[in-house]
Amino acid sequence: IDGMANMVAVTRPSSPLAANAPWQDGAAPALLTRIDGWQAQFDGDKAALLAGGDGIQIAKQGRLFDTDAAMLYGMIPPGLYDCRLIQINAAGAPWHEGSSGKCRVFITGETRRISFITTQETPLGDLHENDGFSSVYLGHGMVAAMGGLGTGDGAEIGLVQRIADTRWRIVLPIDGGGSAVVDITRPRRAE
Repeated sequence: IDGMANMVAVTRPSSPLAANAPWQDGAAPALLTRIDGWQAQFDGDKAALLAGGDGIQIAKQGRLFDTDAAMLYGMIPPGLYDCRLIQINAAGAPWHEGSSGKCRVFITGETRRISFITTQETPLGDLHENDGFSSVYLGHGMVAAMGGLGTGDGAEIGLVQRIADTRWRIVLPIDGGGSAVVDITRPRRAE
């Protein structure tokens, strides 16, 4: 996968939803509406943060908050990753950093799953193929498990995108406003 993003020039679809993708059958209509509007919500939340004078926080994150950063091959391979949560414009807080820890992506049968590891492993949800640029997270309680604000353990949907050779993000539009971004990176190997 390293360096493959530069091999072919392609255009991302305007909607994150692949037409008739099988994962859509398991998603409630409200979740489909929420993920279809992810970019407008994400961009609006960033604009509000910038208007409030907190733009330096976004600038420090590099590609993590770049709406157009998605690269080909959006599915996260099985493995152990470093993960951290950032929320913007959620529950009255312009910027909130949740927990950092480990996430594990694994396959059970034909289903790819993700969990968050602290003192115990908490299953969060499933990862589904979507299109060449993204996959989709469907689950419950990721934001709450990772120390997020203003959310319960309700149903969540997020767009999963590869933004560097060994870095992914899950952008979760929060019901009621705000966005959560889970930054997922493969740990560096000791040399």
